[in-house]
Amino acid sequence: MAATIENKGSNGFSAILFAVFAAAAIIAFLAFRGSDVGQLTKLVGNLGGGPLFGNGIGDSLCGIAIAESIVIAWFGLGAFVSPFILKTDQRPGIFLLAQYIAIGAAIWSLIWFFLGLIGAYFGLVGVGALGVGWILAFIRTVQILSSRNEKAAPNEQASIVDLISGRMIDLAVGLSLIASLAPPIAKDTLLYHFAVPKAFIAQHSNAFVD
Repeated sequence: MAATIENKGSNGFSAILFAVFAAAAIIAFLAFRGSDVGQLTKLVGNLGGGPLFGNGIGDSLCGIAIAESIVIAWFGLGAFVSPFILKTDQRPGIFLLAQYIAIGAAIWSLIWFFLGLIGAYFGLVGVGALGVGWILAFIRTVQILSSRNEKAAPNEQASIVDLISGRMIDLAVGLSLIASLAPPIAKDTLLYHFAVPKAFIAQHSNAFVD
């Protein structure tokens, strides 16, 4: 009983400490982003000045679908390879999901690096890579679901720190998604993140771009 009370008190203190840290981090971030934060009033004032969805909403939705397809391919390869390089899968489900996606992304990056060296940047190769990733994702998902049904683990109650952390991560990801729907205007994005990949695709390799 005393241990339970002590554990709850420790979780409460951790939650308060985390909330204070999060508030300080937000204040520090906004303090150095005055030029961006100052545009919020202009954004609110212009909300009713035009259509809610512009002409580029279709392209944005298409981009989201392609991005989700790539993430599924990451998961497929990562989940297929992980049993060969990891000793055990006895971890929380969301942790395993993130781990599979991270491993798959790393391996696919290496694969595309070597494909670029041999001049294999073609649309057909990209579609084939997505297809392989989706097939692996389907096979591994069926295996994971069947294994989970055989040995179902008891549900663990999430702590207040886990809940707060999860919601803050959801908020950050959601805001990043909304921000990504806007047209790219950053100098670094226009000079490198768009121009260089377009040059790679045009020359079908990752050779030096003058």
